[in-house]
Amino acid sequence: MKEGIVKEAAKKSTLNSRNIAKRCAKAARGKKAKDIVIMKVKDISSITDFFVLCSGNSEKHVETIADSIEKELKKEMIRCLGSEGLGKTRWVVKDYGGVIVHVFHEETREKYSLERLWGDAEFL
Repeated sequence: MKEGIVKEAAKKSTLNSRNIAKRCAKAARGKKAKDIVIMKVKDISSITDFFVLCSGNSEKHVETIADSIEKELKKEMIRCLGSEGLGKTRWVVKDYGGVIVHVFHEETREKYSLERLWGDAEFL
């Protein structure tokens, strides 16, 4: 099932999930996101291959980072399959099939600590 979703999200793109995750991190870095982490969860989860986590220092910054990632992937013909948190911009989640992006407000990231929760993941 997951592979079918990845293929749909990456339709017309030659990027694999790892490269999509790297592209997300690069777009976040371009908007001065903090503490950017790529986690390979493929071996410990059936929901996705990679998480990309990053932080912004204000709600507007979080929204700007999330928008930048979406625009960057649209250039590669990769569309977002779903998103949550827009308008509630302390934590935005964007689903690209094989990659799920989490853009946090710094305080929210500390509170939920996904790196600790998914501590068995491989960090790239």
